[in-house]
Amino acid sequence: MTTRHSFKERLQTYFKKKDVRRFPYDRHYFEAESIELLITDDNLLPKILHLIESAQFSIIIHVYILEEDTVGNTIIYALARQAQRGVSVTLMTDAVGTNMFSPDRITLCRQSGIEWVQFNPPLDHSFIEAGRRAHHKLLLFDHTKLLIGGFNLGNNYLGTVEILGTRSPHGHQWHDFGIYLESHQLYEVEAAINELHHSHMIAPLYKSTIPLLKPPTAYAYRILFQDGQKGLRDISQSINQALKSATEEILIVGAYFFPDQYFLHLLTRARKRGVKVFLIVSGQSDVPWTRWASFHFFKKLLKNGCYVYAIHNNILHGKALMVDRKWLTLGSYNFHFTSQFFNVEANIETTDESVLKNFHLHFFDTALSKSTPMDLAFLRKQENFFSKIRNFLAYQFSMILHAFYMAHSKINLPE
Repeated sequence: MTTRHSFKERLQTYFKKKDVRRFPYDRHYFEAESIELLITDDNLLPKILHLIESAQFSIIIHVYILEEDTVGNTIIYALARQAQRGVSVTLMTDAVGTNMFSPDRITLCRQSGIEWVQFNPPLDHSFIEAGRRAHHKLLLFDHTKLLIGGFNLGNNYLGTVEILGTRSPHGHQWHDFGIYLESHQLYEVEAAINELHHSHMIAPLYKSTIPLLKPPTAYAYRILFQDGQKGLRDISQSINQALKSATEEILIVGAYFFPDQYFLHLLTRARKRGVKVFLIVSGQSDVPWTRWASFHFFKKLLKNGCYVYAIHNNILHGKALMVDRKWLTLGSYNFHFTSQFFNVEANIETTDESVLKNFHLHFFDTALSKSTPMDLAFLRKQENFFSKIRNFLAYQFSMILHAFYMAHSKINLPE
């Protein structure tokens, strides 16, 4: 007789495994009823509000930052109205990203029936554990409608918001990606995020049956999680497998580009196979030291024949990677050591032709048109004595942090 184990028991068993490197790279692809690529420039806020207001049974929102500004308050009040109508509303924000809600917002959540929790308050944990942040962004409605991407909820992140009469405090639109899908096969994803909500633990979702880059049908997708401090590294493993399989073209959008040496090694190997590599990075950033440190990598990539572009008209916040126009991953996962080793992240992978076509078109027709091509001569022109020192110190500081994060992650070997 086969013993059925609860989700929590399976979760605990997983974290007792000593060698999680054996965890399979490939998993089931599922078939959505519909799937759509979203760009935050397209004014995503009305869609989010419509999904909230049309929900009949449940709303689950996990987000790193929920601002107390015009956009954030509009979303909170919409959630409160739904909770008062009897819709189950669950909200999780990160204790560092969002910090503490104001007393008025806490009262609103309590009185309306919103179940709000903060993820991992840093004062409640050790210094190392406090570095584990809930950086993922997931919005699930009525068990069947999912919005996933890299955007937070606030004036900065949701593109042009003329509908609210406000604009980004930085004076620039933020550029980000998301995917909206409808599917009746989101039960494992919902179970995983509910477990994360209550126990602050996440577990792998599916077992491998389908080879990477060979999904069954159109509308194919899968959701992956990353929790490097606890040993779960499905997103980075999948990305590395995709880079190894590339034969024609790799497109990368990296807002905070500071990957590990193995990622760069895979790009170098891809170039030697004749694969074209295009990278769009931030020209202006809300985390400037990461951009300064990245100049070290840009030189290596350019010398290997990669194409690097810096986007200037927008503040880049998107994180996405496409291989051979056949496979796309996007979400909260940055090509950065914090996402790889410490944070809880969530990405969606898809091979849907319409999504791939729209992303490819956006990459070359829109994003590159707003970008400045970078080459070695351009980098030399940009650098002076002081910027060289600044970039060197930023790089060394980042490498120290990188080594620290690796040392305190459950896995620190290449996939």
